[in-house]
Amino acid sequence: VDAPATRRMSLALDAPPTFWAATLDSDAYATQRLPRGSVLVLTSASTTGESASLWVSSGSDSGGSGFLLGTLSADGVSHMELQQPFAGDVTFFRRGAGAIQIVGHLRGEAPPLESSSAKGASHGEAADEEREVSGPEDGSEDGSED
Repeated sequence: VDAPATRRMSLALDAPPTFWAATLDSDAYATQRLPRGSVLVLTSASTTGESASLWVSSGSDSGGSGFLLGTLSADGVSHMELQQPFAGDVTFFRRGAGAIQIVGHLRGEAPPLESSSAKGASHGEAADEEREVSGPEDGSEDGSED
């Protein structure tokens, strides 16, 4: 057993969790790259709109086929409670007409969330970080032009 690797894993799991969330709408996807020793735990998924299914693929999955985590709709099951951990690179995407909000927590170090839609995507504890990522549609942070 590699003692330094074991020590790194326990340090990441002992670190306080940070909030993690993304909104998947239209053709949006959210990719979280997780270095060795970091873990993303997806805790819930919900929708208030039309039916959509939540899918996940790992870094080794090619072609975007992925695996179904669940199907949500406003008039059926609109919320799923999960305790699903992920390690390594993971991409979440949806199929169907409705938007899906996914929420969880991250333990350990990880780069910012990669998303095809910055709307609602965040990673970190500070409210300023969330506002910065989910700013106005025109791409400016405060809606004014420089």
